[in-house]
Amino acid sequence: MTVAGVITRFFGRGGAVHTDRVPAWEAMKRRVDAASLGVANVTSTAVGAGQGGTYNRMLTLPFMPYKMRVYLTTPQNIASGAGSVTLALDTVDFDNVSGWNAATSTYTIPISGYYFVTLAVAWAPVGVIKWLIGNSHVNWTNLSTSVTTGIVSTNVVNGTYPAPAAITVGTNYNSGLSDLQYFNVGDTLVPRVSQQNDAALAMNVIGGWGSTFMTAHLVST
Repeated sequence: MTVAGVITRFFGRGGAVHTDRVPAWEAMKRRVDAASLGVANVTSTAVGAGQGGTYNRMLTLPFMPYKMRVYLTTPQNIASGAGSVTLALDTVDFDNVSGWNAATSTYTIPISGYYFVTLAVAWAPVGVIKWLIGNSHVNWTNLSTSVTTGIVSTNVVNGTYPAPAAITVGTNYNSGLSDLQYFNVGDTLVPRVSQQNDAALAMNVIGGWGSTFMTAHLVST
C-alpha cells in the first residue's frame, strides 16, 4: 500500500476521520510520541485526547550528598618555625554525612571516589617583621596503607630581606590550595599550617566564614 493509500484509509476522503485505522500507522505514531516524551511507550490511556504531555530536557546534575565545608571562628596563634600544626577549624557550615570531627579537625571520607578539596588560610601578622612565609596543606592518610601525604602544599611569601620592614600589620596575607584526588572510604583529611618570619614572632590565622576554611565535595565515583 502506498503512503497516499495509508493516509486515505486513516483520514478518509475529504479529510474526515475514518474508523478503519491502520495498525502500522498507529504503532509508528506511538513510537514517535514515546521518543518525544522520553518514555518507553505511549498508549491511549497514557496520553489520551485532551491530556497532552510534557518532557523536561533540561540537564539534571547528579545527586551527590557527600559534601562538607568548615571554617575557623576563633583565631589560632601559630608559632614561628615550629613546624606543621593542625588547623582547628571549629565551625561546621554544612556536612551532609557528619564526616567532620571538630575535636580532631579530621574529615573521614564517607565513600570512595574523586573529591574536590580546598583549603584557604588568612594570616594576620603582628609586630615588625621584614618577611613572612606561611604554609598550608592537607594531610591525607590512606586507611589501607597508613601512609600520610600532603595535598598541594602552598606558601604565601611576602616581604623583602634585608630591606626595611615590608610586612604591614593589619593586612591579611592569604594562602590557599585546591586539588582533585581519588580517596578510599575511611581515608582521613586534616588541614595543617606552619609559618616562619625573620623576627620569630607568632602569627595569627584569623577566623571568619570567608577567611579560613576547608571544603570537600564528592565529584564522581
